[in-house]
Amino acid sequence: MGAVSLIWKVLCSRAGLAVMTVLALFTWHKLDKGSAVRTAVAEYVAADELATARALNKALSEKLEKERAAAQAFEVARQLTAMEAAQLAEEIAAYEKTSSVPVQCVVSDQLVDRLRAN
Repeated sequence: MGAVSLIWKVLCSRAGLAVMTVLALFTWHKLDKGSAVRTAVAEYVAADELATARALNKALSEKLEKERAAAQAFEVARQLTAMEAAQLAEEIAAYEKTSSVPVQCVVSDQLVDRLRAN
C-alpha cells in the first residue's frame, strides 16, 4: 500500500493538481478542436447545400415561367386553329348549299391521293 499512498499524496499535492489540471485542459483542447472542426465542416456543407438548393430553385422557377409562357402561346395558337377550322367548316357547308354539283359527284379519297402523287 505504500505505492498507492505515494501516488495519492502526489496527486493531492499542488504540483499533482497542477499537472492534472494541465492534462485535463490539454485533453479538453484536443477534443474541442475536433468538435470545432466537425462543426465548421457541417456549417460549410450546410451553407453549400443551401446555396445549391437556392440556385436550383431559381433555375426551376425560370424554367417554370418559360414553360407557362410556352403553354400560353400554345393555347392561343390552338384557339386560333380551332377558330380557323370552324370558319373553314362553315365555308364548306355554305359552299355545299350553294353549289350545283350533286353529292354523288364527289371525288373519292383514293383519286385525290393519286392526283397528289403525280
